[in-house]
Amino acid sequence: MEKIGDLILTLNSDQWQPFNGESCHWWISKGLEPLVEAAEPARFFTSFARNFSWNEFKRACAWLRNHRPERAFVFHAPWWVGLALLLAGVKHRVGRRSQWHSYLFFNFGIRQKRSQALMHENEYNIELIRTYFDRLKIATPAKGPSPLRMKAPSPSHSFLQSLGLSTQRYCVVHPGMAGSALNWPVKNYALLIEKLSYKVTVAITGGPFDHKIISELKAELPSKTTICFLDGKLQLNELLSVLQNSLFLVAPSTGVLHIGASLGVPVYGIYSPRRVEHPRRWGPQGPKTQVYVPEVDADLESNPSVMFEIKPESIYRDLISHLSEGAFQ
Repeated sequence: MEKIGDLILTLNSDQWQPFNGESCHWWISKGLEPLVEAAEPARFFTSFARNFSWNEFKRACAWLRNHRPERAFVFHAPWWVGLALLLAGVKHRVGRRSQWHSYLFFNFGIRQKRSQALMHENEYNIELIRTYFDRLKIATPAKGPSPLRMKAPSPSHSFLQSLGLSTQRYCVVHPGMAGSALNWPVKNYALLIEKLSYKVTVAITGGPFDHKIISELKAELPSKTTICFLDGKLQLNELLSVLQNSLFLVAPSTGVLHIGASLGVPVYGIYSPRRVEHPRRWGPQGPKTQVYVPEVDADLESNPSVMFEIKPESIYRDLISHLSEGAFQ
């Protein structure tokens, strides 16, 4: 029960060799259902509201009583999920020990210092599973599972027309990130988008927390048919279809970047040099990924101005080079 990026970087763990022959069932946050529905292979899942309510808590406990799972792995979840597992008598309750309640609810609690960002988030998830099996004296392979793969339905021509994307030759820029990390300056996004708009149609997407950066972009960019603002116009399942059909995606460290990578879309990620935000921990995992990180000294990495070190011209050159080579066709 997590955010978009957390879910995508966790879902592939059920394809790891120790789970071969096991029946796995996912609990996810409400609203993220299209992500699991698009995942390959198909998965069983149930969605719950993340915030505590007695109705959701009782529903979770009832599910556990009916299905009687032998073990549960908790990667990202609110406190009440651990309590439900304990009260339902789940034999093996595996999770990270951090807040006080995790020491009470998880009988296979594991300490992890993810803030040190010594490995990728997906590797931390696999480490949690591996440590559990190690305690049971069950051998696990050294190599983790392959990255998650997703496939969304292709959007219809009429749907694309309704968005101003009548041509099949469009790219997506998703500039927002809900303030979770250092982001690229608005002026840099605007410069890149305007230059791209002379080559392809640029679809600009945004979620409910991206209003500020989208408003600033609208003020910076000229009004033209090859720049389409889609903020507030797409449901999550529609966003997946738009991304699936795009030439490439440019985005900062956000869930949408991970969606694009899992869909197999060429993605270009703009990342902060801060340790906890670095692509070493949060980089996109997919067949066609490239990331940009400012090269600065450690004492400067938290200064927002370091993001100016990533030049729009360098990203533009990479994008046009690949377009010219037909790599995205």
